[in-house]
Order: sequence, then C-alpha cells, then structure tokens
Amino acid sequence: MFRVRKFIRASLLAIGMALFASAGFAAPRVVDVRFARGESAAVSRGSITGRDYVDYRVRARAGQVLMIRLRADRDAASFNLLQAGREQALFLGSEAGRQYRGVLPADSVYSVRVYLARAAARRNEKASYSLEVSIGAPQADSPLRSTRFERRQDYRNAAFAVSPQAGVMRGF
Repeated sequence: MFRVRKFIRASLLAIGMALFASAGFAAPRVVDVRFARGESAAVSRGSITGRDYVDYRVRARAGQVLMIRLRADRDAASFNLLQAGREQALFLGSEAGRQYRGVLPADSVYSVRVYLARAAARRNEKASYSLEVSIGAPQADSPLRSTRFERRQDYRNAAFAVSPQAGVMRGF
C-alpha cells in the first residue's frame, strides 16, 4: 500500500512539473545569421507568440559596425543585443527603439533577441516581423580595437554602467 501511494505521488509530481514547465516558460529558438557570399546584410522573417523569443546569432570582430533594424506589425515587438559571456545587454530595444547602430567592443558571438513586451506576452499576442542585420568593415581608427573601457558604479541604491559600445550612461 505504501509503495502504491509513493508511486502515485511521484507520478503526479512528474506530471505537474511537466505541465508547469510547458505552460509558463518558452524555449528559445536560435538562428545563426548567415550572409550570402559577398554580402554584408541579411534579412530574416518570422513571428513570435506570447513568451516566445528568437535569438539571432552573429559572429563579429571588435571594431566592426553592427546595424540592426526590426520591423513588426505590433508595437510590442522589440529586440535586445546581447554579447556572449556578459550579463548586461548592450542595447535594450524597449528603451531605445527598433534600430541599432554601434561599434562592437570585442571579437564575440552576439545575439539579437526578438521578443514581445511583457503585457503583450501575457495576453499571448502574436507579432510578425522582419529583422535586418548588417555588419560593416572594422573601423581602423576605432579606440575599441586597442582599448577596453568599462566602469560600473553604485551610488545610493542605484547602479550605473559606462562603456564605449553604448556611448551613454545607463542606470540598471
């Protein structure tokens, strides 16, 4: 009798965990951005629903200019720019808009994460989009090619980061 109860509890727990995992958390889709031979730009089209998101991965070198443009049929669609190995996003589309242009700080794999704003995600809305990613030639005179600068400062319960890729000071 005790074994039967234990088996039933374990089965219910496993089913509950499976339902919980599938209901609230989206599995990321990862797409490697590939440029056609001789091209420096690529356009990807897709759609996202609810809490889904798509990471478009781009390999680039320090000093190269990265340009990103998101066009979507819903205002709630946005993107962030992430660098492998860093916790902080280099660009937050929800705050700065649907276009980015900047000099990359390091040789790395960068991810452009396309997602829906939280309110739209909770309503399980859907957005169709096109994402244009282009990489320009390294800037020979870029100070980023030889100098690494980043400063983080905590001040009265607020933290700020200053870095050359953003060109501005952001609070977080």
